[in-house]
Amino acid sequence: MKEKHFMTISVTLVVLLAVVWMIPIYAMVSTSLKTQEEVALQRYLTPPQKPQFSNYLKAFNSLKVGLRNSVIISLSSTFLCLLIGTMAGYSLTGFNFRFATPLFFLIVVVTFLPYHIILIPITQLLKSLALLNSCLLYTSDAADDLLCVDLGVRRILKKKMYFIYNISLCSLHSITTITSH
Repeated sequence: MKEKHFMTISVTLVVLLAVVWMIPIYAMVSTSLKTQEEVALQRYLTPPQKPQFSNYLKAFNSLKVGLRNSVIISLSSTFLCLLIGTMAGYSLTGFNFRFATPLFFLIVVVTFLPYHIILIPITQLLKSLALLNSCLLYTSDAADDLLCVDLGVRRILKKKMYFIYNISLCSLHSITTITSH
């Protein structure tokens, strides 16, 4: 009897939490289908009177170049993360060498570093290698619309830095994932 009562309360609580969790998603989708006038009323939880699917066409047409660049960068960095991480994880687990355990723990610690700590050194490294604003890191002029970090004379575009940084951290994350199993 107690187990059934506990199960009923648990399921009810989980369902309520799921509904609360989904409210922002519902508000986002509902607002995206409304007209400008309906959005100006700021009634985000009310359903749209006439769904405007043309809003999605306008958004995709205006973001066409940036979306294409994001897909290219995401797919290529994911592929490189998997390739490098798989090879590094295999070498850490498949071969017994002297510093395998300390190297593994170093990789685990580096994985927890926020990328803001690594952003400036990576930028300096790319600048010294003449890779900053090169074809390897080129995304488009639309990247200038992204949030930039102003460091005095230099402006570092997060979009351009993401590619190299994502490769390095994804490979470290892949190594820790592979070796921990």
